[in-house]
Amino acid sequence: MTDASAKRLKEITVDPKTVVMAKKVEMNAAPTVNLGGKWNLTANAGGQQLPMTLDLKQDGANLSGSFASAMGGGNLSDGKVSGNTAIGTFKVDVHGQMMELKLESTTDGDKMTGTLSGQGLPPISFTATKEK
Repeated sequence: MTDASAKRLKEITVDPKTVVMAKKVEMNAAPTVNLGGKWNLTANAGGQQLPMTLDLKQDGANLSGSFASAMGGGNLSDGKVSGNTAIGTFKVDVHGQMMELKLESTTDGDKMTGTLSGQGLPPISFTATKEK
């Protein structure tokens, strides 16, 4: 960091009265979507478009399944659906390295949008379309 940047950062102030904390996703509503089936997902990772395939199974509010990509694949655990929102954790093998990716998504019909996040990674936005 340059000296000028360091100096400017010291000049920045934040009014705590204007800070709004993001609300934790409430996951206790009855599911209003059925996510079971195959999904074609495109993740935007730093400007690169990464295609993936999701194969999801939904049993009430419980969600499980797997995903596959050119970089590796894995299984979904702790998946939950509430309203049109889904969360879960993919335990994935990326080029021989095991890691966890947190899924947060919203679904509208056969379209899903959301983010994948993992330790040391910025949030990766994605869009997905359910196969007919």
